[in-house]
Amino acid sequence: MTLTTLALSVLFSSQLFAAWGNSWSESEYLPGRMLVRFDESIGDRIPTISAHVIVEIGLSELDLLFEEFEVTGVRRLVPDGILDKLIAVPDVYRSYVMEFRQDYPALDVVNRFHANKYVVNAEPDLLRRAYRAPNDPLWGSQWDKR
Repeated sequence: MTLTTLALSVLFSSQLFAAWGNSWSESEYLPGRMLVRFDESIGDRIPTISAHVIVEIGLSELDLLFEEFEVTGVRRLVPDGILDKLIAVPDVYRSYVMEFRQDYPALDVVNRFHANKYVVNAEPDLLRRAYRAPNDPLWGSQWDKR
C-alpha cells in the first residue's frame, strides 16, 4: 500500500469514525497527537508555528485552543509534494496531524477541537496493528519494520 493510499484511507475512515461517535475510548491511540480537518471557512489559512513555538492560524477561537493545549507541532496529513501530484479531494488540503503536550488527555483535547465551528472532524491518532507479516520476500531487509 502506498503512502498516498494509506493517507487517503485514513482520511476517509476518519469520516466513518466520526459517525460512530466517541468510541475511541476502547481504541489504542498515540498520546499527544490528533488528526484535524478544518472547515472550508478557514479560507486559505495554513496553521504555522508562531514565535512562541505554539501553532497559530490567525483565527482567535482556534489560536486560543492551540495555546490552551500547547499544540507545538503541525503537518499536513498528506505531504504537499504528494498533494501537488494528485487530483485530490479539497478537504485533504485542510487535514493535519497536530502534536500537543502529552499531559493533556487526548480524548479531551479531541472533543474540544471537534466542538469548534472551524473544525469538521477531530480524532485521536489511532494505532492500527498488523497481525501478520506482509508477503513481501524482502520484508526482512526493510529499514523500518514497526
